Amino acid sequence: MAYVIDVQGFKSYGNKFIFKEVALISLTEKVPSVYLFKPHHAFMRHSPTNRASVRWLENNYHRLKWSRGDIDYSELDITLLRALRDAQSVYVKGADKVQWLRKYSSEIIDLETVGCPALNKLRRLPACAHHSLIIDAECAVSNVLALKQWINDVLLTRRVPTE
Repeated sequence: MAYVIDVQGFKSYGNKFIFKEVALISLTEKVPSVYLFKPHHAFMRHSPTNRASVRWLENNYHRLKWSRGDIDYSELDITLLRALRDAQSVYVKGADKVQWLRKYSSEIIDLETVGCPALNKLRRLPACAHHSLIIDAECAVSNVLALKQWINDVLLTRRVPTE
């Protein structure tokens, strides 16, 4: 089965990525799965520079609060391995995401390498419940729905999209 995944999160010391929101959908499903992970350490354990970065992302980019989450961070690996157990291919957008998700699937395709336009150029669909009241937040669910549509409409059919 083929899946599309997008992630939103934070960077910590050593430029380590911390997953916050993960959305995935198979190319044949209509509704994505979304996971919101609890922080794996206290906010104050960040350096002052990282705390400023976290606050900026919370207030200006994905708008996900560091302190929120439904799933313990210790469950990240098992959650993603279970969700992708039948994955034959996984589509993501961007080299960083390829790197971050490599341990969950061996067949990851970076959509940037096959001509996928920037996310802000794709028709964006409504955000998930974590962002429902925020119009301009980066949302992993909205991203996977837009990427799935592009894959099905353009990549798999090699049609040129019409405006």
